[in-house]
Amino acid sequence: MGAFRLGLGVALWLGAMPAVVLAEDYRWVQMVPGGGVEARVVTTASTCPEAHLDGQAVAMTVRAEPLPPDFPVRVCTLTLPHDTRTASIGGEKLALPVATPSRIIVVGDTGCRITKSARQNCDKNWPWREIADTAANTKPDLVIHVGDYLYRESRCPWFAGDCTNGPSGDTWATWEADYFAPARSLMAVAPMVLVRGNHEICGRGGVGWMRLLDPYPFDNAVPCRISSAPYTVPLDRVTMAVMDVADDNSNVHGQLAAVARMTPHPAWILLHRPFRAAAPFGSTYSLGAVAIPDTVTMALAGHIHAFEALSFRGQPAEIVVGNSGTSLDVVGTNNKMLDGWQVETNVNVIGFGFTLLEKAGDDWVAHVFDASGIERESCRVHGRELDCRAVHET
Repeated sequence: MGAFRLGLGVALWLGAMPAVVLAEDYRWVQMVPGGGVEARVVTTASTCPEAHLDGQAVAMTVRAEPLPPDFPVRVCTLTLPHDTRTASIGGEKLALPVATPSRIIVVGDTGCRITKSARQNCDKNWPWREIADTAANTKPDLVIHVGDYLYRESRCPWFAGDCTNGPSGDTWATWEADYFAPARSLMAVAPMVLVRGNHEICGRGGVGWMRLLDPYPFDNAVPCRISSAPYTVPLDRVTMAVMDVADDNSNVHGQLAAVARMTPHPAWILLHRPFRAAAPFGSTYSLGAVAIPDTVTMALAGHIHAFEALSFRGQPAEIVVGNSGTSLDVVGTNNKMLDGWQVETNVNVIGFGFTLLEKAGDDWVAHVFDASGIERESCRVHGRELDCRAVHET
């Protein structure tokens, strides 16, 4: 930044304002309700930047005005027509949706955990930037984040020597440190489907979520909603239904009923809290007795800080990707029943990483990578069934 400011000062002294892209700008393409596609920008500039679609200049509109002191940035948006062939902002190309996505990155639970009782060393033991860069290098067609972006809830206590003081709480500085700055490369490489996590509920990171990442239009009169309606993202041969079950009080049954009306066969459900999963210390995590629509073949979730691949008799396969940065959980694999569901497959991979879903005919293969890009596990999803095998034993 010092070199940037020096260069800008010299240019002003010479009487010429250069056309620069501010380093503080962040831009990405996001899938939104109604099958829509939006370009978004977070900027420190006084106005929204100009976009170019198929060579034509198009004005972006303000999604959220600055809200000093916590959010001194402007959030801009632009709906992209489905027939858009090329798009750019500030001379940087935007990643547009492809007709038939065949490589989908899944990440989740990415922030650096700092609370009054838990401290993660954000300098030495937080690989979110490495994971984002490694995942971007796989050249995906789509990126899914299954929630929990903001983890720096408290400042490091004065006596702590194992974490570095920095921003905390629901502010732009924290959002930039915990999510945007490390994720820049991944945000640029493919459109994104963003799921709300329990760290983004009202009272935690909810205000920032609504202003920055929520897929629905922002309403300044309602700075935070407890829950949002589910919506669908159509792919070539599968429909993704995105559910907001971030808050414990969410209407899970009502959302599933809506998903049943919205989704043809086959469908995936994207949600933060898993329907059923192994949890730390031999426990089980469950959303309770729920009726998942017959159209659903797979659920993608996070919340448990591990990778898990589970299949259940008569129920959809479930893949939990909660190992992309925050402090990890250790869960078991010897479960025969999980809260009333008979387990047929229960695999977990220890360590930080991400998952690449790759299309294989009518099936999808989940390639489980560590932070450096070494494949650890491979699970073929066939209908509601899972077939997993270890790739690199540790």
